Amino acid sequence: DRAALKAALQNLINVQQQGTEIDAGLQASLNELTGPGRRMGNNPAIILVTDGRHGSDRQDVLPVPSTAKARGITIWTVAIGGDADATLLREVASRPDTFVQAPNAEDLSNLYEDSARQIPCP
Repeated sequence: DRAALKAALQNLINVQQQGTEIDAGLQASLNELTGPGRRMGNNPAIILVTDGRHGSDRQDVLPVPSTAKARGITIWTVAIGGDADATLLREVASRPDTFVQAPNAEDLSNLYEDSARQIPCP
Protein backbone atom coordinates (compact mmCIF):
# COMPACT_ATOMS: atom_id res chain seq x y z
CA ASP A 1 0.00 0.00 0.00
CA ARG A 2 1.72 3.14 -1.27
CA ALA A 3 -0.10 5.50 1.11
CA ALA A 4 0.84 3.42 4.16
CA LEU A 5 4.49 3.31 3.07
CA LYS A 6 4.53 7.07 2.53
CA ALA A 7 2.98 7.65 5.97
CA ALA A 8 5.51 5.32 7.62
CA LEU A 9 8.44 7.11 5.95
CA GLN A 10 7.06 10.50 7.00
CA ASN A 11 6.76 9.23 10.56
CA LEU A 12 10.44 8.22 10.51
CA ILE A 13 11.39 11.73 9.47
CA ASN A 14 9.28 13.20 12.28
CA VAL A 15 10.80 10.84 14.86
CA GLN A 16 14.32 11.60 13.65
CA GLN A 17 13.74 15.33 13.98
CA GLN A 18 12.78 14.85 17.63
CA GLY A 19 16.26 13.58 18.51
CA THR A 20 17.52 10.41 20.13
CA GLU A 21 16.17 9.02 23.37
CA ILE A 22 19.63 8.58 24.89
CA ASP A 23 18.22 7.75 28.31
CA ALA A 24 16.20 4.84 26.89
CA GLY A 25 19.26 3.37 25.19
CA LEU A 26 21.31 3.69 28.36
CA GLN A 27 18.54 2.15 30.45
CA ALA A 28 18.25 -0.84 28.10
CA SER A 29 22.01 -1.34 28.35
CA LEU A 30 21.96 -1.06 32.13
CA ASN A 31 19.12 -3.59 32.35
CA GLU A 32 21.07 -6.04 30.20
CA LEU A 33 24.30 -5.63 32.16
CA THR A 34 22.64 -6.02 35.54
CA GLY A 35 20.05 -8.63 34.59
CA PRO A 36 20.11 -12.40 34.83
CA GLY A 37 21.90 -12.80 31.48
CA ARG A 38 25.04 -11.00 32.64
CA ARG A 39 28.17 -13.12 32.63
CA MET A 40 29.92 -12.69 35.93
CA GLY A 41 33.64 -12.13 35.57
CA ASN A 42 33.32 -9.99 32.44
CA ASN A 43 34.00 -6.27 32.62
CA PRO A 44 30.66 -4.53 32.11
CA ALA A 45 30.76 -1.62 29.68
CA ILE A 46 28.37 0.46 27.62
CA ILE A 47 29.45 2.00 24.34
CA LEU A 48 26.88 4.61 23.41
CA VAL A 49 27.18 5.62 19.75
CA THR A 50 24.84 8.51 19.08
CA ASP A 51 24.21 11.67 17.14
CA GLY A 52 24.19 13.20 20.61
CA ARG A 53 20.96 15.13 20.23
CA HIS A 54 18.66 14.03 23.04
CA GLY A 55 14.97 14.28 22.16
CA SER A 56 13.76 15.80 25.42
CA ASP A 57 15.13 17.38 28.60
CA ARG A 58 18.83 16.53 28.88
CA GLN A 59 18.42 16.18 32.66
CA ASP A 60 16.38 13.02 31.98
CA VAL A 61 19.58 11.36 30.76
CA LEU A 62 21.86 11.88 33.77
CA PRO A 63 20.34 9.53 36.42
CA VAL A 64 20.92 6.39 34.32
CA PRO A 65 24.68 6.81 33.84
CA SER A 66 25.03 7.72 37.51
CA THR A 67 23.44 4.39 38.44
CA ALA A 68 25.58 2.50 35.93
CA LYS A 69 28.80 4.09 37.16
CA ALA A 70 27.88 3.33 40.78
CA ARG A 71 27.56 -0.34 39.74
CA GLY A 72 31.04 -0.34 38.22
CA ILE A 73 29.96 -0.12 34.59
CA THR A 74 32.28 1.85 32.31
CA ILE A 75 30.48 4.11 29.85
CA TRP A 76 32.02 5.19 26.57
CA THR A 77 30.18 7.87 24.61
CA VAL A 78 30.80 8.35 20.91
CA ALA A 79 29.51 11.46 19.20
CA ILE A 80 28.76 10.91 15.53
CA GLY A 81 28.66 14.12 13.53
CA GLY A 82 29.61 17.66 14.31
CA ASP A 83 26.44 18.89 15.98
CA ALA A 84 26.31 16.44 18.90
CA ASP A 85 25.74 17.74 22.43
CA ALA A 86 29.35 17.12 23.48
CA THR A 87 28.75 18.59 26.94
CA LEU A 88 26.02 16.05 27.67
CA LEU A 89 28.03 13.15 26.28
CA ARG A 90 31.05 14.13 28.40
CA GLU A 91 28.80 14.06 31.48
CA VAL A 92 27.48 10.62 30.55
CA ALA A 93 30.96 9.17 29.90
CA SER A 94 32.75 7.54 32.83
CA ARG A 95 35.94 9.57 32.38
CA PRO A 96 37.20 12.27 30.03
CA ASP A 97 39.04 9.65 27.97
CA THR A 98 35.84 7.62 27.44
CA PHE A 99 34.23 10.43 25.44
CA VAL A 100 35.15 10.41 21.76
CA GLN A 101 34.06 12.43 18.79
CA ALA A 102 34.01 10.23 15.70
CA PRO A 103 33.02 12.27 12.70
CA ASN A 104 33.89 9.49 10.25
CA ALA A 105 34.13 5.71 9.87
CA GLU A 106 37.89 5.56 10.44
CA ASP A 107 37.54 7.34 13.79
CA LEU A 108 34.83 4.87 14.78
CA SER A 109 37.01 1.91 13.79
CA ASN A 110 39.90 3.27 15.86
CA LEU A 111 37.57 3.69 18.83
CA TYR A 112 36.45 0.06 18.69
CA GLU A 113 40.05 -1.13 18.56
CA ASP A 114 41.02 1.08 21.49
CA SER A 115 38.03 0.10 23.61
CA ALA A 116 38.64 -3.59 22.94
CA ARG A 117 42.11 -3.21 24.47
CA GLN A 118 40.80 -1.30 27.47
CA ILE A 119 37.76 -3.48 28.21
CA PRO A 120 39.18 -7.01 28.30
CA CYS A 121 36.89 -9.97 28.80
CA PRO A 122 38.28 -13.15 30.32
